[in-house]
Amino acid sequence: MGEADAEKLLERFVEAGYLEIAERDRDGAAWWFTTIRGNALANASFAKPITRATAQRHLDGFLERVRTYNADRSKPYSVTHVTVFGSYLDSTQDRLGDLDLAIQVVRRGSTEEYLRRRDAITAASNRRFGSYIERLIWPLRELGLFLKDRKPAINITDEDVSVLTDQWSNVYDIRTDESAEQPPEDATVEGLC
Repeated sequence: MGEADAEKLLERFVEAGYLEIAERDRDGAAWWFTTIRGNALANASFAKPITRATAQRHLDGFLERVRTYNADRSKPYSVTHVTVFGSYLDSTQDRLGDLDLAIQVVRRGSTEEYLRRRDAITAASNRRFGSYIERLIWPLRELGLFLKDRKPAINITDEDVSVLTDQWSNVYDIRTDESAEQPPEDATVEGLC
């Protein structure tokens, strides 16, 4: 594809609402960013659609795994909020592309306690890591894998979806979970890996 063809393609993405020009540099070259619609396309699942009943089972299982994780005093993180957004909220749709969930993850305990727990989880994994960074982020990655439970229909983000859409619903708040270890008020928020 030549430069002219690429520019035509970019123009079509702009017309369709997937891209916007962020700015142009001194030479007139454009810097692009994706719109909400473009991000939705990038995260879209092209897997077989699921029924609402299946999505509900996935949501119930996900929330149970959140409760299980949060009750385990050996874990270095807490999931403080789970928010549902996307097609699941449209009760007229019985076939859904996926189950869209946003979560917030924070560190538990003091810095020393967090580091002790993080390192213990990493050591207990008996995994070999290709880099020091992989070793450091393993407990966070393990949390994401545990929550997703190999379900391709579950889509997890750590974005604040309330700034992206007005169609969302909070389905879990750690403050109402009596079995959860409550994180400190000033806990450090972590991004998913």
